[in-house]
Amino acid sequence: MSYSESVGRKMKELREQKGLSIAQLAENCKLSEEVIADIENAKNIPNIAVLAEMARGLNVRPETFVDDGEGCGPVLTRSGEGVVSTNYANGHVSHPVFASYVDLAAGKPGSHMEPFVLDLKASGEEAPMSQHEGEEMIYVLEGDVDVVYGKQSYSLKKGDSLYYDSVIPHSVTTKSAAKVLAVIYTPIN
Repeated sequence: MSYSESVGRKMKELREQKGLSIAQLAENCKLSEEVIADIENAKNIPNIAVLAEMARGLNVRPETFVDDGEGCGPVLTRSGEGVVSTNYANGHVSHPVFASYVDLAAGKPGSHMEPFVLDLKASGEEAPMSQHEGEEMIYVLEGDVDVVYGKQSYSLKKGDSLYYDSVIPHSVTTKSAAKVLAVIYTPIN
């Protein structure tokens, strides 16, 4: 069973055990019904911020979704083997025009951090803002990126980094292709 299938199955089991509909869970988690259904059907892999929201909505520990007694050690991700995951910004699936996400530690139970490589694409559309508990750090590997953080803007070049509280609305965009190493920290209650 894949990581996304395991998470989806456990989420659906917990939701049904608690007698919640998808709509009720979506409301509890402040996520869209589409996001909940896609996760349950293993169509998308949730990031740690979404796992934390789902855990709060179901009143369980986030590790519950991935805790199968395995995977307690380190997670080695070889070049080209990262898990492509879907980004969720404010409870909705982010438009794939902007970026693709490669999770570098998929399946690590009980983690507070989520490291991933973000391949940004140029787009004439306004980027969706994201806002969630925790902190983020981005490091530009290739290209130039623009970060909107609240009412401030930052232009970052290769080798630059930015560390910030992710509870403030933020977005990362580029005028041309760029690649960013990002780490999201989410406090887990």
